[in-house]
Amino acid sequence: MHFVFWAIQAAAALGLVAAYWQGWLADYVLSDRTGISQAIAILGIVGSFYMLRAWREQWGYERHLSTAGTIASWCVQLGLLGTLVGMLIALGGVVTASGAAELKGMVASLVEGMRIAIGTSIIGCIAALFLGIHRLAFNMAIGADDDGE
Repeated sequence: MHFVFWAIQAAAALGLVAAYWQGWLADYVLSDRTGISQAIAILGIVGSFYMLRAWREQWGYERHLSTAGTIASWCVQLGLLGTLVGMLIALGGVVTASGAAELKGMVASLVEGMRIAIGTSIIGCIAALFLGIHRLAFNMAIGADDDGE
């Protein structure tokens, strides 16, 4: 089962490299002006480090698993917050347009807000799913059930 744990690490690393090469990191994480996507990405990385610490320690690994689970929950919650903030940005730009220039600005604001709303939700879900799969592989490797007991 040690292989499964490290295979997940390798798959995650390859996924990040592929996302970088496809331009998804720049499009969704780095271009988010609210900073929520960046916070989710950082939390996902911190959660991964907690999983690695749990893997290294034979005793007391439960607290690291618990912390990683809490971080996964925060990723989802931040994704939902980003959805709401993105919708506020999108709807904040909707005004009665009297000319082409105002209409263009309204559409740009709407598109940016929707991009933030959808992007933060996706990033939050991906980070939480990764940490959940990581925890499951860890539990399989140590022969525990899903709750880490």
